[in-house]
Amino acid sequence: MTIKQQGGIFGRNPTFNDVTSSKSVVDNITIDGNTISTTNTNGALVLEPNGSAPVTINATQPRVRLIDTDASGTPEAEISASGGDLILTADRDNEKSDTLIRFLIDGGEKWQINSTGNFVVSNSGNGIDFSATSGTGTSELFSDYEEGTYTVSLHDDPSAGNASSTTTTGYYTKVGRVVTCSFDDLNNISTAGMTTSVVLYMSLPFSAAQHASGSMAIGVVDARQTAGQGYVVPIVQSGNSRVRFYGCESGSAIVNIRPAELTSGTSDFRNFTMTYIAS
Repeated sequence: MTIKQQGGIFGRNPTFNDVTSSKSVVDNITIDGNTISTTNTNGALVLEPNGSAPVTINATQPRVRLIDTDASGTPEAEISASGGDLILTADRDNEKSDTLIRFLIDGGEKWQINSTGNFVVSNSGNGIDFSATSGTGTSELFSDYEEGTYTVSLHDDPSAGNASSTTTTGYYTKVGRVVTCSFDDLNNISTAGMTTSVVLYMSLPFSAAQHASGSMAIGVVDARQTAGQGYVVPIVQSGNSRVRFYGCESGSAIVNIRPAELTSGTSDFRNFTMTYIAS
């Protein structure tokens, strides 16, 4: 049996004429008078401007644009391409404040670009991974930078105890786990209320991961061997967030500085600086 385009049925073995179209199922899309052609390239659907009639609002606009508008139809965000550049725009007409560009991966936010143009890490512990570079370090993730101030205070215990009423402002910079802290003057130190016979400690901005030493100029401190000024070195031990002090003079043993070595209301600590690894 044969079925012809004109209709009719005859014969025992049916055959069908092939029916083809000179047009693809979707040849082009016209939006507001602008034509976009559709092609299939390596299994991917490609939308591109049709010849010399790119998808534009006017001649100065990018050739490809995706625009998100608010309820009133005002453009808010835009993804566009122009001259080979991919352009991401948030708050296109500067109508809002503190607008963000957010990067989400695997269902969670990883990065932001804030309204001042800074990259912001959205999760603690994330950062810039340098593992593709050569090296044998235990970590190549740069995950922290911070700078600020902290209160410098003296204590008679490594974690609790009594504190001196004399304080000053210290300054620190933290790059990864490397902390550098300093202050200029802690003058006329009072030891009132402190236990004078125990070790003297001073606060740090972060707990230390390992032992480290720093430097400090002092005035009117007895190093326990001889009265007067002695050589004092600040030392922080692993796990502590307070630094202790070792004092010595030439030919003498190293000893711990106690509140008793300070002349209350007169002794000074000056020009302190220390660099150590934070926990």
